[in-house]
Amino acid sequence: MGAPNRVVVTTMSSGARRCDNDAVASRAGAPAEVTFRVRSTIPAWAYAALATVTAAILATLASAASASAASASAASASAASASAASASAASASAVPGPVVRINQVGYPADAPKVAFAMLPRKVAGVRFEVTTPYGVAYRGTSTDDLGSWNSRYGAVYQLSFSGVNTPGQYQVKLVSPGNAASGAFIIGDGMQLYGQLAGNAVRYFTSERDGPDVDPAVLDRQPANLTDERANVYADPRYDSNDNLLGTLKKIGGPVDVSGGWFDAGGGYEKFAYTASYADALMLAAARDNPGFSAMLRSEAEFGLRWITKLWDPARCSRRRRPVSRSARTWPGGSPPTSRSARSCRPPLTRRGHGTS
Repeated sequence: MGAPNRVVVTTMSSGARRCDNDAVASRAGAPAEVTFRVRSTIPAWAYAALATVTAAILATLASAASASAASASAASASAASASAASASAASASAVPGPVVRINQVGYPADAPKVAFAMLPRKVAGVRFEVTTPYGVAYRGTSTDDLGSWNSRYGAVYQLSFSGVNTPGQYQVKLVSPGNAASGAFIIGDGMQLYGQLAGNAVRYFTSERDGPDVDPAVLDRQPANLTDERANVYADPRYDSNDNLLGTLKKIGGPVDVSGGWFDAGGGYEKFAYTASYADALMLAAARDNPGFSAMLRSEAEFGLRWITKLWDPARCSRRRRPVSRSARTWPGGSPPTSRSARSCRPPLTRRGHGTS
């Protein structure tokens, strides 16, 4: 005869949630119960059959659990092997590959030409090629080790190729040890190499102009600090060790016109005669020595020179060392020197052409 029985088959599951920036977290699922109730009206043979089926279910679940454990073990072993391989690759990648450094501006055709091969350690020699889009233009070997660059690059070899003079586009490529190539560069004349740099430099100074004569085509600049046309003159101030002003400014003259000039360093609105004088001298020298750049350099240099001329003190034959407005220097109550007054301040020349002190 039959009897009521309750067979419970329990399985465990796990779930996971994941958001874009969340770590994956697992949580145990609730037990799943499969309940079979056998009423007393069921014959005993049916109960026995049900028991047999239940046992088979349990055996199947046990087999699946065993297979899952074996699979997890194999996956763990595979992950460990991959981790070891990754660590080995990372160790190998810790040694940097060779790098070729060149002058990115390029090289004048008649000038010396060198590149540099940066290697992790010293070698017997470095073989290299200088190539064009059409083939190899030069082959060379260097044993000229200049020393280490840093902890990663223990040797730097100078690669000379001054014999390459034909204008065009080139690359320097290492043949051994290892393979590396520089970026493309140009061999050409001065205008071809430095024209853009000179233009960028002039544009920077134009962007730093102060006063009414600005160029709105550069950074949409507008006239600025027009009150510098009537600036006051102050005695030399005193500062503490942290550059804090001691006391107050003492007015000793003015108004004077110190409008114009260039802002200093691009980060503020100060104007300094000594930095402007140095920059102006460089631009004028570059215009003198490079006729191809003369027009654009001279125009901006003359803008700076007009401001420097305003700061000249013809009575003392020098710039006054007194701040005016935003650290500009000028003379008290004077006017810009004429060419005659400027010439009268020049020291006499010696036979060698140098001024006496």
